[in-house]
Amino acid sequence: MKIYFCLLLALSITVIGGTPFSDNTGMAVEPADYVFTGGKVYTVNEKQAWAEAVAVDGKKIVYVGDNAGAKAFVGDGTKLIDLNGKMMLPGFVDNHIHPIAGGFVARGVNLESDNYDEILQRIRDYAASIPNEKVVIAHGWRMNMYPDPGPTKEVLDKIDSERPIFLWCVDGHSAWVNSKTLELAGITKDTPDTRPPFSYFKRDEEGNPTGWIVEIPAQLAVLQKLIDLNANYIAGGVKEWFPKFSKAGITTVFDAGIQGMSIEEGYDAYQMFEKEGKLSFRVIGSYYWNDPKDEPLPKLNALMARYQSELVNIQRLKINIDGGDDKHNAVFVEPYSDKEGWRGEPIIPVDMIRKAVVEADAAGIDCFAHSFGDGAVRIMLDAVEAAIKANPDRDRRHVASHDNLIHPTDLKRFKELGVVADFQTNWAARDPLLMTLSTKRLGAERVGRMIAPKSVMDAGGRVTISSDWPVAGYTATHMPLVTIQGAVTRQLQVEPRGEPLGGEEARLSVAEAIKATTLGSAYSLRMEKKIGSLEVGKMADLIVLEKDLFKISMYEIGTTSVLLTMMNGKVTHQDGLEVTVSK
Repeated sequence: MKIYFCLLLALSITVIGGTPFSDNTGMAVEPADYVFTGGKVYTVNEKQAWAEAVAVDGKKIVYVGDNAGAKAFVGDGTKLIDLNGKMMLPGFVDNHIHPIAGGFVARGVNLESDNYDEILQRIRDYAASIPNEKVVIAHGWRMNMYPDPGPTKEVLDKIDSERPIFLWCVDGHSAWVNSKTLELAGITKDTPDTRPPFSYFKRDEEGNPTGWIVEIPAQLAVLQKLIDLNANYIAGGVKEWFPKFSKAGITTVFDAGIQGMSIEEGYDAYQMFEKEGKLSFRVIGSYYWNDPKDEPLPKLNALMARYQSELVNIQRLKINIDGGDDKHNAVFVEPYSDKEGWRGEPIIPVDMIRKAVVEADAAGIDCFAHSFGDGAVRIMLDAVEAAIKANPDRDRRHVASHDNLIHPTDLKRFKELGVVADFQTNWAARDPLLMTLSTKRLGAERVGRMIAPKSVMDAGGRVTISSDWPVAGYTATHMPLVTIQGAVTRQLQVEPRGEPLGGEEARLSVAEAIKATTLGSAYSLRMEKKIGSLEVGKMADLIVLEKDLFKISMYEIGTTSVLLTMMNGKVTHQDGLEVTVSK
């Protein structure tokens, strides 16, 4: 009987375009927990790019093939989902995001707008709506709305002078506050800057703070005087975002730096949610190194020993090399266009960065760098090159992230050194920030070469795309489909879109963009054998979309709905797909 069943199963495997639909060996199978049929399944597996059906049992994928072959996996209690032509993809892997930081940054009203009066009205309305709150906190104002010398406290004083107002910039790396905030935080003319020239309090000609606070050290020094940034406050904010991440199709993240609480508190929170069954994505973590006084590797080793559970694992050293161009604290090869002779200074001295990368590499640890300017990118590439020369050969997967500008002579080095280039393509558009402040800082020629994953791909290098949520240059998003649209169009998400940044030749194809946020990111995280594509034996991380991304206009990608998200075989989001149970 078993031999007859196996023959029937083998005969059910069909071939489309000369490629077998299934990895089945012809052996008898047990009924699966879920069977999806009738779909346009894009697997991101080069050996079997398309399929019709997928079966999931427990936490793993047990079948990828045609509808006929999937019937063998249906038994009593199997949940059946007819995709009815809908598209299935692997779950999205965000290779650079800050869920914990988002738990305390992305609060209050969103101030993303290019209308000055509208921004002020949103602040007024929000402040009026929370009369019992002691502090008014919101987020999302854009730097292009406040050119040099930046936003001032006097504007906010007119809205509320009795309560402190603390408004996070959309980039997450500066804040706009009123006079009451500075008063309660004790920030005066005589207060020393936290970490110049990287983090500081913007001042007028007489040295008085203007109400613009630059970078995380200064921001936290102020915010901690206004509210109790305890673990419960931040964890509560993160928990609110779990369903939003699942709705966006996110199943795995790299937390590129915990802020607002200690690293231990952050990962304790993650593991608490994991134990409660509430963590809807797996987390790869890091030790976030942005202080030259720290010795990062001993701290990272301690964290790696402490946090290794099924869904929460620390494995990388995050190195903060520079800042951003708008605040003159990104590092460039050539000087800024509007600050003679100034190229920026790395947050951590170059020799220390090189030493840390060499030592981490020798221990088999991958490094992940915040490298915004082409000077910072070169510092990271040089450090990896030093590690290769100093250490035995190994499978290296160091990452340079942001890479908003890469010097043309460094493009080929990504392939030569095996460094992964990670980009935030939701920033890749001729937006008002790039066309005003960035152009003033760098000039039109350099701005035209910004955020260009295609240039690294063409040079043979590996590329990932990610969000950096809740951080952005112009508009923040946690939604991978928005970053995919940005990679494909290189234009704004809404009209007027403008011309593609870098021209049409800088665009990625839909297939390239999907791979960069699935299997490409999984490779970067050393998880390509477990996630990132739909293959038998891999974890059941998958999503169902309402539309086929290959068939619709590229301008519809970012607004396409995710109908279902599954992580580790568990449905974490479902909207509009009917499920029936086999009897």
